[in-house]
Amino acid sequence: MGTGTLTLAYLLLAAGATPDVWPINQSNIRIPIHVDPVRRPLIKQLVLYASSDEGRTWKQVAVASPDQEAFAFSAPTDGVYWFTVTVVDPQGNSEPKDIYKVPPSQKILIDTLKPQVKITAAERQGDDIVVNWEIQEDHPDLATLKLEYRTADAPASVWYTAPLTNPPLIGQARFRLTSQGAVTLRVQMQDMAGNVGSASRDLPAVIPPAPPITPPSQPVATPTSLQTTGNSSSAWDNNRSAIAATPARNDTLPPAPSSQQPASANPPSSIPYQTPATPYQQLPSGSYQQPTSNYQQPVPSPGPEFSNRLVASSENTRGPGVSSFSTNSAQGPPVTFVKDRQVSIDYQVDKIGPSGLGKVTLWMTQDDGRTWRYFADNPNLTPPITADLPGEGVYGFRIVVESKAGLGKRGPVSGDPPEMRVEVDLTPPVAQLYAPEPDPHQRNALTITWNATDKNLTSTPVSLWWAERKDGEWHEIALNQPNTGRYPWLLPPNLPFRVFMRLAVRDSAGNISLAETSEPVLVDLSEPEGRITGLASPGRHP
Repeated sequence: MGTGTLTLAYLLLAAGATPDVWPINQSNIRIPIHVDPVRRPLIKQLVLYASSDEGRTWKQVAVASPDQEAFAFSAPTDGVYWFTVTVVDPQGNSEPKDIYKVPPSQKILIDTLKPQVKITAAERQGDDIVVNWEIQEDHPDLATLKLEYRTADAPASVWYTAPLTNPPLIGQARFRLTSQGAVTLRVQMQDMAGNVGSASRDLPAVIPPAPPITPPSQPVATPTSLQTTGNSSSAWDNNRSAIAATPARNDTLPPAPSSQQPASANPPSSIPYQTPATPYQQLPSGSYQQPTSNYQQPVPSPGPEFSNRLVASSENTRGPGVSSFSTNSAQGPPVTFVKDRQVSIDYQVDKIGPSGLGKVTLWMTQDDGRTWRYFADNPNLTPPITADLPGEGVYGFRIVVESKAGLGKRGPVSGDPPEMRVEVDLTPPVAQLYAPEPDPHQRNALTITWNATDKNLTSTPVSLWWAERKDGEWHEIALNQPNTGRYPWLLPPNLPFRVFMRLAVRDSAGNISLAETSEPVLVDLSEPEGRITGLASPGRHP
């Protein structure tokens, strides 16, 4: 397996709060260390602890000096791991003193297994196709479950998506397909860690029944070459030739059935037309702060020297800078988004002969298989292969292996599809936060509005936070929201009358942009009320 990077993404968890569980699909991770150079002389070492039983027992797994770049951690098995960090000063004092009395800094789900997907049944029922599937996965991302199909007359790289509504792990779907030609079906889903599982099934073309043959009214002599004990199809062909050779009875012959359906350049009629998305309308008021290039806002730390808020970003998935989000494309296999030019591509060799493995090479395409070029090799012959990509863009890859005897498949040529596709996205989203306004539909509520744009936003890219002070605790308003541009916030009790607000926007590659108010915002919507109760008695004074 490759090595992932567990970054301090600073997701603004409140001090003392239990962090979310972050899934990754790498067993080896690096946890960067960020220490203010001014404070380094006050720190002897940093100690990383891990727990695989929800904090009942803790084990020291790494020690680092304050000038080191990162901790290294290797998980022995898949599962949920809790992490926390202690800071040791030159006198040997640790902060926190007892790790059993503080909440964990981060919880990580390490899941390296892809979902097991099976198509248990697929058949035509009239103009409908009915598909049954079964998926085994402990941590499914059901939002990524999709049913796709490709007709015989469509290009090999084009897949159409069948409509699904809240699909379960074991389910059935029915969709209309007027084409009677051969069709390939595919069910695909990824888990929360980004592992992708898929299964496919081919349905043959529907062969129309042969039309009845009207026999001739006059006897026709059977050619002497026709043998009644011979192959039935040959007998039929010869007999048909005899009938066709009788000019007086040609009008009795039905038209010959067509052996194939005419190919259509248009997609199947079952694909609904989709209106292009309307561009996001710019909100009228100005933003408080332009988005930052990276998510670097610090959060409360256990001591003055080091933040113990270890939060996994999407860099953990499939190696450094790899996102857990994948999407389908009309040009080939699903795309995995990364925010780093360096990628580590995992692979396996399924068959090795007596001479052993001699060479493993990586080939790359930037035009979905029209042209290929040799890109890198793996000198130690063990996965993964690490390669530095030129920059932003979509890259396709294939692996070619060769034995020590010089035997192996040829390198890919024009037209060969990629086995894996990666899009390098180094550009963070645009994030702008606007002044909240009273919600006209409910009391004691504000409407928060924003503008978030990026070519690779996730389906739920937006998170909102508030704090009484910029350098204090940050509290979540809403996490992982769709990019609707607005959110109705029902104000919690005992909220300060002025607060700072923050917007975080994340794209599919894990790039995160931050926008926040430069001054506290008035959130007190209460209007004082009073009334006259009568005349005050003499001698009563306020």
